[in-house]
Amino acid sequence: MKLIKFPQYFSYWTFDPFLDQVQALLPSLKSAPDDVLFDFSATEHVSELGLLLIAQTADNFRDLKCHCTVMYIADKEKNSAWLLQIMHLIKGDKQSQEVEAYLDSFRVPIQRCYQEKDIYEALNKKLIPVIRKEFNPSASIVKAINWVLWEAIGNSIVHGYSLRNYSGVFPYPIYFCAMSYEKYIRIAILDLGQGIHTSLTSSGVEAYKNITNDEALGLAIQNGVSGNPDGSPGFGLYGSAEIARQSGGELVIISEKSKLILKEGELKIEPSSYYQGTLVQLQLPSSLNIDLTKIFGKDALIATEDIDTLTGNFDD
Repeated sequence: MKLIKFPQYFSYWTFDPFLDQVQALLPSLKSAPDDVLFDFSATEHVSELGLLLIAQTADNFRDLKCHCTVMYIADKEKNSAWLLQIMHLIKGDKQSQEVEAYLDSFRVPIQRCYQEKDIYEALNKKLIPVIRKEFNPSASIVKAINWVLWEAIGNSIVHGYSLRNYSGVFPYPIYFCAMSYEKYIRIAILDLGQGIHTSLTSSGVEAYKNITNDEALGLAIQNGVSGNPDGSPGFGLYGSAEIARQSGGELVIISEKSKLILKEGELKIEPSSYYQGTLVQLQLPSSLNIDLTKIFGKDALIATEDIDTLTGNFDD
């Protein structure tokens, strides 16, 4: 049996040991599938981004024919929504109505998006109603957030999965979840693509050819860097960063070997344990005072465009 032990708080600042454990286990699990025990006996909290990372890892292990189980302490105070969510994620069970009801605090439980319709469902029909209810922001800000998130996830499709023109499902799911707290909403996105650094260095742009991992993450939050000829202007991560800056929110990006943290207006980029794809976490405070023209300039059409026009209407 293989053991993965989790820390007291499993969030982006404690991901490295977990990522190192997974990388060390994968070669042996690929050659000889085994039982894998996820040990949460000392864990008190798992962040939304942590949930996605656990979900993706458990899915990967099950694809390798491994049997995944969970260890935890039977303490009512510790049996919170995230623990129930984890148990079902790791076992691969479909959540019962009872569990879904208990997980009400997870306003958008884990979504595995296999095509654009799934993303539309997760954003427009699950997250946006929560933002409207919890924060009561203006319609233009709601549309701005919707578009920025759609673009951020679109980066996974176009750049992460290298799918400029495609039909059918994504090669790997894009994972998404969100949690509302008293003073903020935290949104997490994970893809299994090639990573930001590889995407930029292989883009054909001469200026990106020899950039480092750290430089790639810094560029990713600049205006237009992640745009593409099919029409996406590259507002996703740039818009996320600007919304975080203006509102006092927080943005975390982990990709390949680097971690970007934008918090309280300060930007840090530091080394991270290897993760092939890209993890994104955006925290939005309830005081969503955002000047759209400062972010989007002349292209601030979000204030007038209908949400379905921006994201595509998949209600048929």
